[in-house]
Amino acid sequence: MPIVRDLIQTVVISKTPGHQSASLQVHGDIANITALQSGRVIMQGAAEAIMTPEALHRIYGERPANAFSGVERWLL
Repeated sequence: MPIVRDLIQTVVISKTPGHQSASLQVHGDIANITALQSGRVIMQGAAEAIMTPEALHRIYGERPANAFSGVERWLL
């Protein structure tokens, strides 16, 4: 647990309007790590979406020899 405590600087619990659950905000290195990881996942998904064999064919004019299609690409 000491490692987790070092990563968290402050925790802010605040009221929300109505009868909703309280809002929880975490500040410190753990929040930065989580934000970076979320951004990486989003960028990875975007890169995978645009780097299909069809897109590579449009960019380079020919289908690369090592390009996988459909299911083959996801099995790796």
